[in-house]
Amino acid sequence: MSSNTICIGVTGSTGVLGRALFKNWSHANQNVEFVSFKGDIKNQSDVNDWLCNIPKINGLLHFAAMVPTSDVDKDPLKAFHVNTLGTLNILEACRLNFTKETCPWIFIASTSHVYASTSQKQFVTETSPLNPVSTYGVTKAQGDQWAEVYRSKYNLPICTGRIFSYSDPNQAASFFIPSLIAKIKDAPADARLEIRGLDGTRDFITVQQIIETIQLLFLQKAIGIFNIGTGTAVSLFDIAQSVREKLGRSDVTIISTGTDTHHLAANIQKLNDIGLHPTFNINTLLDSFFIDNQTSSISSTNKTVIN
Repeated sequence: MSSNTICIGVTGSTGVLGRALFKNWSHANQNVEFVSFKGDIKNQSDVNDWLCNIPKINGLLHFAAMVPTSDVDKDPLKAFHVNTLGTLNILEACRLNFTKETCPWIFIASTSHVYASTSQKQFVTETSPLNPVSTYGVTKAQGDQWAEVYRSKYNLPICTGRIFSYSDPNQAASFFIPSLIAKIKDAPADARLEIRGLDGTRDFITVQQIIETIQLLFLQKAIGIFNIGTGTAVSLFDIAQSVREKLGRSDVTIISTGTDTHHLAANIQKLNDIGLHPTFNINTLLDSFFIDNQTSSISSTNKTVIN
């Protein structure tokens, strides 16, 4: 590694965000080397050994997480060990192995699930109360709280990014957009699909925009909590209609059941203040699913998960 190389450690490098990182991080005017964590995030010794064997580390991106809510609900103890204790292992390893001068900038990938969605449109700020309604959200909120302890008490340079809804062809089929695609694609001719929750709204952002945001936060060495979204309350019914159009299924009628209506979108003033103004484009969000017939790999699921 040359003296001019920027070294960034990455956990969760094989996940959706990890793969997007390697594809979308801009190397313009930078020689960047990513060092992936290959051990068990639940094991403190694995985390310590990894960090101690990186000669000079400038940044640390903590993406490792247990995400699908169905998996979390099946094994909440494992989810706690991965999402909460795993984050704590990262923070403690940094506290023990670095001084204030040598500690890398730390990015904790959190989620909008730490907030509570409501029956009315809302744009939550970073100071909005943590009130997770899912087990996944609870484990991530606990990780957030530990990050704030280590930032305030031990002066670690921590940036927590609360990432709002995103979608990618590599996500599990239970996630909202992959599930919608499967339902509409596999529907019989002239089907009437009744889907819960479509009267609600979410704040969608692409994985490319997420990585661009994290890179700017890294370059500015931003500290504290940042909502990562576009600040746009997107109708889930409109998403479903756009998916139908892209699949060429004009014969399918999509009907909202009028139940399970929830709203959650980000106030992104803090991102605006550092020069970031991400915008929402429904075609940009969906196009990755319809390139090279990627929809053929998405299988049906019995339940649509709105995340």
